[in-house]
Amino acid sequence: MDIDQNDFNKAVDSLCVQIRESQVKFDFIVGISRGGLIPSVLLSHRLQIPLRTVEWSTRDSGLRNCSPDIAYQARYKSPTYERKNILVVDDIVDSGITIKELLDSWQMKDSDNVKLACIVFNKEQRLITPDYYYQVIDRSENKQWVNFWWEQNESTS
Repeated sequence: MDIDQNDFNKAVDSLCVQIRESQVKFDFIVGISRGGLIPSVLLSHRLQIPLRTVEWSTRDSGLRNCSPDIAYQARYKSPTYERKNILVVDDIVDSGITIKELLDSWQMKDSDNVKLACIVFNKEQRLITPDYYYQVIDRSENKQWVNFWWEQNESTS
């Protein structure tokens, strides 16, 4: 399943509408490296919300490197982040494991001030349900890998 640049831009537009309509005033966006970086940067620009990033992956060698200030302050609810509204952004919530692990590490899984946005959501997983999403897939029916336009490998000869 390929998501080209045009589809991606429609997805980001849709997320912006959903987020604005929710009337939640986010204090910052947290983009998850790698796939969440491009949508989080665009959302940050379009919604004029400051951006932070974290490295957290269950696919890429289990990389888990959460920015110390975000992890520490989210976990211990220091005055910097206490009662702040956080929008976590990733390209796809497939198994839900990446987001669940990240939020568990922050000890914020049940926090009302953390919301999730993604481009593609696998409705068959039961760990995480995003608050904002563009496209729903059902992995029991569609097992194709989701390829975003920035992942396309072009050979140059």
